[in-house]
Amino acid sequence: MDLPPEFLQIENLLQGMHINDELHKLILKNLIKKVPAYLKNQKKLIVILYEVLSNMIKTTHEKFGKITLFCGPTGVGKTTTIAKLSAQIKIEEKDAKIGVISLDNYKVGAFKQLEAYSEVLNLPLEIIDKPNQLIKAFHKLKNMDYIFIDTAGSSPFDLERIQKIEDFLSYHSKMKIEKVLV
Repeated sequence: MDLPPEFLQIENLLQGMHINDELHKLILKNLIKKVPAYLKNQKKLIVILYEVLSNMIKTTHEKFGKITLFCGPTGVGKTTTIAKLSAQIKIEEKDAKIGVISLDNYKVGAFKQLEAYSEVLNLPLEIIDKPNQLIKAFHKLKNMDYIFIDTAGSSPFDLERIQKIEDFLSYHSKMKIEKVLV
């Protein structure tokens, strides 16, 4: 596919994501359709790329399972997603009981943001750092309709952090825990 020079940075970005060729071409095709011919600004191209990607990714507003674990890279908004989702559920389901568990003890003060959200939304919060503490947290939150688990952000190449999340999940392999990539 012949690309205008201003698309080279986007091309490199997509190649770095290691997505299959078919999807790669589809993203570029949709992006080229959406970008005005005169646009040369890289930052605006990136914004349009995000818009194209968000239009390609289908989402639903179906209910989450009882226990949902949110994971993904650092800074993508896992904690904020939990807070917004909790607020939305509280508005839509007035009697819904929501509990939150934080496994994020890597970043200094990581749980402080979640603690603030939990306080404002009046949500019980359990902060744990060892897999065996998770069962105690589940027990304390057993009467909740929803339990959202916040994790530390991790690069897909940070095998140590990914293993820690796996350790938490494998310790409780009999429990149905939905996983959401943010």
